[in-house]
Amino acid sequence: MPNHTGPSIGTRIEDFELVDAFGRWVRLSKVAHGRRALILFYRSASW
Repeated sequence: MPNHTGPSIGTRIEDFELVDAFGRWVRLSKVAHGRRALILFYRSASW
């Protein structure tokens, strides 16, 4: 059985803000503009 650690596909999530790869703050609502969005989290090469 897979170990899911996040919301299921299609689940609406609350708006949030994170730092991008260039150190700028990015808010989900500003990027998605009410549309569906794919959110991909990855570890940097320095881990």
